[in-house]
Amino acid sequence: MIYMFFLSNPYMYLLVWILLIIAYSGVLKKMGLRSGYSFIPFIAEKKIGDTMFQSATAFWHPFILSGIFFGFAMYLDPFADRVASAQKLYGILFLFLAFFNYYFYLIRLYNRLGKSFGKKLLFRIFMVLVPPLFLLILGYGRKQKFLHGTPIKLSRFRPKKWFRWILNLAGALVFLAEAGIIVLALGFLTLRTLPPWLMVKYLQGDLHEKTRGLSADGTAVLREENMGDQYAQFASITPSREKFHPDYSNNTSTVVLEYIIGSDLENKLGASSYNIDQMKDATAQGDALTFVVEAGGSQRWFTDEVPERSVGRYVIQNGKMKRTEELDTYTSMSKAEELKSFLKYAKENYPADRYMLALWDHGGGLSSGYGKDALNPRTDNTYGTLMVDEIVDAIKESGIKFDVIGFDACLMQDIEIARVLEPYADYYLASEESEPAAGWFYTSAFAKLAKDPTLPTEEFGKEIVGTYDQYNKIVNDGKESEEFTLSLLDLTYVKPAYEKLCTLFDKTDQAIREAEADYVDVSAAAKNAYTFGNKEQIDLVHYLELLKSADYNETIAKDEEIEELIAYVKAPIVVRNRRTAQGINGLALTFPYQSLFTYTNVWNQMKVLDMKSQEDFYDDFFSIMAASQMSDPNASTGDFLLDLLNIDYTKEEWYKTGFENYVTTAPMIDIPIYENGNGYSLTLSDKVWDIVLDAKQFYYQETDDGLKYLGMDYVGETDASGHPMITTDGTWIFLDNYPIYYEAAKVRESDKGTVYTGISKAKLNGTDEVILYIEWEPAAEGTSPAKGRITGYDLAENDNAFMEKGTQTFQPGDTLEFLFDYYDLEGNIIETKTDGRTYRVITSDNIPVVDQKLSQCTLMHGIILTDAYQRQFQTEMVETDIN
Repeated sequence: MIYMFFLSNPYMYLLVWILLIIAYSGVLKKMGLRSGYSFIPFIAEKKIGDTMFQSATAFWHPFILSGIFFGFAMYLDPFADRVASAQKLYGILFLFLAFFNYYFYLIRLYNRLGKSFGKKLLFRIFMVLVPPLFLLILGYGRKQKFLHGTPIKLSRFRPKKWFRWILNLAGALVFLAEAGIIVLALGFLTLRTLPPWLMVKYLQGDLHEKTRGLSADGTAVLREENMGDQYAQFASITPSREKFHPDYSNNTSTVVLEYIIGSDLENKLGASSYNIDQMKDATAQGDALTFVVEAGGSQRWFTDEVPERSVGRYVIQNGKMKRTEELDTYTSMSKAEELKSFLKYAKENYPADRYMLALWDHGGGLSSGYGKDALNPRTDNTYGTLMVDEIVDAIKESGIKFDVIGFDACLMQDIEIARVLEPYADYYLASEESEPAAGWFYTSAFAKLAKDPTLPTEEFGKEIVGTYDQYNKIVNDGKESEEFTLSLLDLTYVKPAYEKLCTLFDKTDQAIREAEADYVDVSAAAKNAYTFGNKEQIDLVHYLELLKSADYNETIAKDEEIEELIAYVKAPIVVRNRRTAQGINGLALTFPYQSLFTYTNVWNQMKVLDMKSQEDFYDDFFSIMAASQMSDPNASTGDFLLDLLNIDYTKEEWYKTGFENYVTTAPMIDIPIYENGNGYSLTLSDKVWDIVLDAKQFYYQETDDGLKYLGMDYVGETDASGHPMITTDGTWIFLDNYPIYYEAAKVRESDKGTVYTGISKAKLNGTDEVILYIEWEPAAEGTSPAKGRITGYDLAENDNAFMEKGTQTFQPGDTLEFLFDYYDLEGNIIETKTDGRTYRVITSDNIPVVDQKLSQCTLMHGIILTDAYQRQFQTEMVETDIN
């Protein structure tokens, strides 16, 4: 066991190595073997083993397998400075496996060696525990004599030569199969944790070739089309100021400041290196463009000019990249001071007619900011990121008036961020939704600037947005996605839009203070608006359209006022990509209506960024929600972990008193049900139904281990009153002819029909618990989809999964063991375990799920209702026998 300490201390390991050389020299000499074998202890152990064991495989089997484990461990380099946690975990695990595998051979060897020297059991035990000391006693003790001059015979049976040859061949084949399985298993774990450098470089080169020559295809949605009939109002909207760069005709140079925090995206995928290659290609097409780059935040880099575990500054010109300044390797790029330093450095050293700023990495919107440095993590705030107010402060201090500021990151295109950047840039480029890991396509748009420095920015925007859908299709192996977004805003039209939006915030705040019905209308509009990956942002235009529809009696605002506001909100959107779901329009609103848990972070940012009207409205809105949830101890927030924490949000700094008796509708406790011939209806008053915003049916399956929770799906049947009904057709979601846990998620509309999504959970490769993302084939109105597929996964313990640039994908050979929760009849959880089967991934893009009949069983099921205050209530359960 003492070896565990030596694994992380090379000097101690060297000392043990020297002691073993000396000890084995004495032992070998007493055994009549060449003492020179001791200079390599492994050879000494093999030679001793030849005497102690009949079979040569006694040594080679553990030696080779330990070598395999050790090789994979050294590849992961777990004791290197600042490696990722998963890399360290697997590396140390493989080292332990290498040690114990070979150590088991040594236990057998030392036991027999001790017997051969006539030693008692206690001595042999100590020799196993502290080999150097007791081997020295054997080798140099005067009383220690070797008692066996010939190999120990374990059996008198001596098979014929041909039979021994067959046995040896069979043993070799079994060993090869065993080694092959171990190599494959370790290989899959290693590939997921740290893909080999050559493989990543190959994929990088392959994508580079596939996208060579890509240019905008003219399908992007321009302002005229996006505004539609409202475009006529555009001319009447007054911008907030003159452009900082109103005329490009005399421009001779453009400098793009590219701030790249490589993080896990570079370390695992080489994702930022994809884009650096594209920057080189762009600058090779003209001498009017320069990229000034700061790159760090990753252990590995797949760009030749960027050393591993480094932080540095670079310039890309004329197709070449060179380092201009090496920074302290412990510099954290997720801190505001470093962004400030970079902007100051670029301004002082690279004067230009036009500046653009691009911030590359993970993003999480107003609540969690941008940038996850994986090399030198930031630890002084919740998410370890640059918060929006820090970014704005750094830009302000730089004194640069940018032509474009952009985030090549997820979830950063919301009106709040655009509003606070308006004083410092003319245009803003970002994504409402998650981005793919490969980010923007830099080559064609920036090449136009390299060749023509007078190119108007809106033309540049049409090119970079116009290539986005094509680029993502290539990145995703030919599959199109409706969840990747990109849009360019004219910031001089954002301020008027936000000011008019604040007028609506004021009116909405007044309305919800006076009438519960208006609160319900706002909640319904927010709930049904297109919601993005972090569940904190909704599409702003879609929300306004739904609010107008919900507020049919115009108690919040008149229809023409909301219509005018929609025109104002659409006006800044110069161009957006076309391949998006219905309800996505190019500009988001931060409105975490689904979770009080994240509102505190949003509130902190609104306060420091001086968003008074929005802050006042949200404080009242979420105070009402907090008061309603605390007034009913039986209510659920819809999040098991938050319910477990039992957070009292009325203690938060943003909470406003006075709403304790705001909710007048009776809580939905012990909801009565009655059989109606086709199922079971719920007995609730119209007043209660008016505040119900969502209904899902939950299912438990009776088993010998307890009630097995299958999950929740949308209610498929309604009663004569149009209300959801408890019923079942006996079908559930299956994979490989077995039911899986399933939780229905958001629904989106596309030009092909309604797309339903959901999640499941499983163990990946027997170790990591993961959340699986499921998407169903588009369904026509009034129909349900029968087929779907698993599109990817995230680690269940990844707190920042919503910031990821796309979900993680499976590798062929990965295994999935599906997890289920088991409950007793009182609703207490008994255990969480797999159902005992394993699904092996054949191809990463084809893991099908289907809706099919359950086999004979008994289901316990009912309905979960979610109201306007995000409280959840459950009906009693109905028992149904499935035959």
